Amino acid sequence: ETVLELGAGRGLPGLTCGVVHGSAVVLTDGNDRAAAWNSSALQANNLAGTAYRLSWGHKGHIATVLDAHPKFNLVLAADVLYGAWRSSLPDLLDTSSQLLAPHGRVVLSVCGKRMGAAEEDVVPGIQQICEQAGFCLAEVCRDELLTLNGCSEWEAMLEQFDERWGHILVLQRRPLSS
Repeated sequence: ETVLELGAGRGLPGLTCGVVHGSAVVLTDGNDRAAAWNSSALQANNLAGTAYRLSWGHKGHIATVLDAHPKFNLVLAADVLYGAWRSSLPDLLDTSSQLLAPHGRVVLSVCGKRMGAAEEDVVPGIQQICEQAGFCLAEVCRDELLTLNGCSEWEAMLEQFDERWGHILVLQRRPLSS
């Protein structure tokens, strides 16, 4: 499986895929320093992969990745949407669409508080923008998955952060109508 991480920052999701699954990973970020750090992290962990500077929607950056790699089965984007998310999400989806294999999936992790959005507005807002970009939501997971089956210490810690709820959204290309 080939994995691309967009907005990687320190690249934790992509590096984890490389370590746990042995996936070939490509880590990208719009920041040159993050891309350089990720290149070093891949080498230090003996992982198959590369790192690039990639700004969402930048045709030259996208072409550089496509020239060196086939399209990706999995695109990851973790905690990359902030205050102006309604204007940045279309570029993220356009970039994902260009780099995604035909039956690939995008996994998007979002935190509504960081996005400056009310919880009840996040999924419908993202869904609307996804549909306009040719994607549909295949799966939506809320952060209750983090409760660790009744682990009281973990649950007590989560209660302190009750406003830091989030969602993990799995996107796929919307099927073409026949």
